[in-house]
Amino acid sequence: GLIGGTLTPEKLEHASSVINRWYLRNGFALNCVIGATLVPSEVEGSDDGAVVLKVREVKLAKSSTKPNYTPLKLTFIDKVQGDDSSLEDLISIQEEDGSEAVYSRSQGRTSPNKLARMLRMDPGSPLQLNPSLISELAAFPRGTRKQSALFSRIHAVRPVPTSKTDEVEVEMVVSENKPYTALEYGITKSLYTNEWEGELNAKNTNAFGGGEVVTVNIC
Repeated sequence: GLIGGTLTPEKLEHASSVINRWYLRNGFALNCVIGATLVPSEVEGSDDGAVVLKVREVKLAKSSTKPNYTPLKLTFIDKVQGDDSSLEDLISIQEEDGSEAVYSRSQGRTSPNKLARMLRMDPGSPLQLNPSLISELAAFPRGTRKQSALFSRIHAVRPVPTSKTDEVEVEMVVSENKPYTALEYGITKSLYTNEWEGELNAKNTNAFGGGEVVTVNIC
């Protein structure tokens, strides 16, 4: 350690790497040690001193003029089926099996503001990308999830620099699961009143852009 020991470049390098690994392990992907300063002791004739490490810590962007501003931006893309030359803004993405697939930009239903709250990405807060929270937004491959996920695939999560130093926005490139809708109805004749009776059940997932499930039952 550095406390009470002799300062060497190797010890300083080790201390910096420990801090950098802690940042990465906890989701602070852009934070790091960027320098060190030796502060000698004020006691005359003393060989003691202190080392001040300088770190760079990145925050999510904020806006004082936009009340509903969110630093999270969503880019929705859908996989192109067949050869559709009429589509624009085509993107080539490498799939998990190594093959190339073509996607095009699309419109999504998920609200960036609601998603930012789910991921705890508040404007002005430290940039922390939590892999566990983010993975919960995508469908699991073997159906281990009972409720349908917001996205069928998350292609990228990347910081986007802004005009302010050490402030970024976050862009998520995603393929959205289409909202599941179900409509069931039935009409029967009552044995008691001899009148026709009906029942209507409607269900919609991601009804308001935050994964909400709405069920309506009308009798």
